Amino acid sequence: MPSTLRTHIKKEFLLIGLIFLFAYLCSVMFNLSESFFYFFSEYEKYNVDEVFIAINITGMVVFIYGLMRINFMSKEIKKRIEAEKTVDWISSHDVITSLPNQKFLDSFLSRHAENKQLANHAAFSIEINRFKDINDLLGYEHRNEIFKIVGQRISFIFPDNVFKLRGDEFLAFKSNKDKTDLFLLGERIVSSLCSPIPIEGFTFNIAANVGFSRFPEDSDDLRQVIQQSACALHMAKKAGREQVMGFIPAMQDNLLATALFRSDFKKALANKAFTVHYQPLVDLRTSKTVGFEALARWETGKAVGFVALQRIDPDNGAVEIGWINWSPLMKRTLCSTEAIYLLLDYVLGTLQYRRCAWKCDSLHEAAIKAAERLGFHYEGTLRQQQISKGHSRDTRWYSIIDSEWGVINHAMHLWLNSANFDDRGRQKQSLSAFMGLTSN
Repeated sequence: MPSTLRTHIKKEFLLIGLIFLFAYLCSVMFNLSESFFYFFSEYEKYNVDEVFIAINITGMVVFIYGLMRINFMSKEIKKRIEAEKTVDWISSHDVITSLPNQKFLDSFLSRHAENKQLANHAAFSIEINRFKDINDLLGYEHRNEIFKIVGQRISFIFPDNVFKLRGDEFLAFKSNKDKTDLFLLGERIVSSLCSPIPIEGFTFNIAANVGFSRFPEDSDDLRQVIQQSACALHMAKKAGREQVMGFIPAMQDNLLATALFRSDFKKALANKAFTVHYQPLVDLRTSKTVGFEALARWETGKAVGFVALQRIDPDNGAVEIGWINWSPLMKRTLCSTEAIYLLLDYVLGTLQYRRCAWKCDSLHEAAIKAAERLGFHYEGTLRQQQISKGHSRDTRWYSIIDSEWGVINHAMHLWLNSANFDDRGRQKQSLSAFMGLTSN
């Protein structure tokens, strides 16, 4: 609006100048000075010349006053424009760190959708934690000092395209045209943010987690890439403090399964679908009952996971275990290990196959740990073996062959024995411990 008003005033001033030029040209062409002199002489008795002079003087005064008003209004308009710029800056930036905020990010993404300026970039979602010591010792207001320092440290690593989002989260974009090792960069971010911070004579350490996703390798939609980096950040937080994780498609499946589990759990509570079993707690020294504990069982009536045999090759006695997808009810449970054991025993024991394979994404740490825990031997990695959901995947291969099954079978039998678990279902000896015993 101020710029429009300024333009309007300039147009009016230009119009006045054109009128003056037109009047001057007419005076020259028609010799108006002599006409006015004759007119004034003819009507001298009416003081026409004095009236004309008064009108001209008044017009000059009004003209000068108008110029002064235009100058004054121009300054006011300039101040208003600066004030609006300040308000717009405040609305699109974080007041504490001076970094662009969510509103600026939304505008940035809209511009990107038009000109595709972020090809071959990686999005890093960063979250800061461990503020409790600072809050307890110095008070909540010192969090702002921490955020300023964190913002400066992130901006040093990423000179451009750093955003302060809600709560303790930051977002940064990094060009990946030079094929930077994003894991090493993520570790550099964690190392920088976790360096000691001096405040009022005290030295504090904070913690950070980082998740990243790549554009366009993981998705050709930048908003989806940001969501994926947030998903990777969530998994990094679950893994512990100061962890860095890159996005893989299985992470979204995991989050979806967790969300469904929580929804079903709340419904089960509302519908009283839990069966409670009580058992006494006995002091073995006195043989007296000192209390009771309750075990709640939830009969869902639903499948809690699935697994399949694939690439079945009867002629060569080879098969692969795949499509493993456990719900939160089955993950890290006795049931999940027993399900794999039953498949292995069927393939290598009942069918007398010679080889059972297991493959997984090289970035899928949970699947890698599971394969090694179950006794599968690492064979190698097929680099850039396939593209899965827009993600370039390196595939790690593992296997168990028939000559190895006897030792692994015995170790699993020992681990699955009920004597290896207490009343609460907790293992007494790990499967890896039994693997080590049976192999010696």
